[in-house]
Amino acid sequence: MTAIHADIDALTEFRAALTRFRYAQREVADRGGDAVEATRASLEAKASRWRARLEQGQAELTACRDRAAAADDTPVDCSGYARAVSEAGERLEHIRHWQQRIDDQVIEFHGATSRFKNLLETDLPRAEEQLAAIIASLHATRRVQPPGSLSVSPVYPVSPGPDRPDRDGDQQLRLLDDAWGKAVPFWQDDIARQFGAHHWLPLRDESRLYLEALRAVMDVLDAAERDTE
Repeated sequence: MTAIHADIDALTEFRAALTRFRYAQREVADRGGDAVEATRASLEAKASRWRARLEQGQAELTACRDRAAAADDTPVDCSGYARAVSEAGERLEHIRHWQQRIDDQVIEFHGATSRFKNLLETDLPRAEEQLAAIIASLHATRRVQPPGSLSVSPVYPVSPGPDRPDRDGDQQLRLLDDAWGKAVPFWQDDIARQFGAHHWLPLRDESRLYLEALRAVMDVLDAAERDTE
């Protein structure tokens, strides 16, 4: 299209950006949930190993004390077994502390996740549909032939990168914010203001809240893994 229809181009690109954002953030949300379950499983495996060592240490300490009680005047040193039991108990308690901390953090995270997924699955598609209707109306009013269908190109699942999901989510939100910033100069009517108030601002703010909650839980997961090695 020519520069005279730059608003149509900008809105079309923003709608495509919304669709890309929806698919990418769905992947981010899934990865966040997977990270929680993976860390929980990792901590439980560590706790299981330390429970086994604690049980073994307690059995060995009991046997040592039995030998000490049965010995006549021969001293039996059980201090090594006692230290092993104490260490295993402390390590197990330390892991339980992190497990509880993760559970506490996840309660808040699940609330943010539920709201965010509802936005992705319900509110965002409505926004995309409204934009499609606006773009179609502009085409009809100006008697401009749309370039094929108004549907955006297929968006394939995002391959998880090596980075944390919260950082990938931040990047996706920045890209969407850039697309909105490019569309705004060409879209200044009442419909634009209503769309901004009813769709864009809630989407941006809810995304930020979710990503903050995801960042907090990822920080705790990373710290838990490091601190229980």
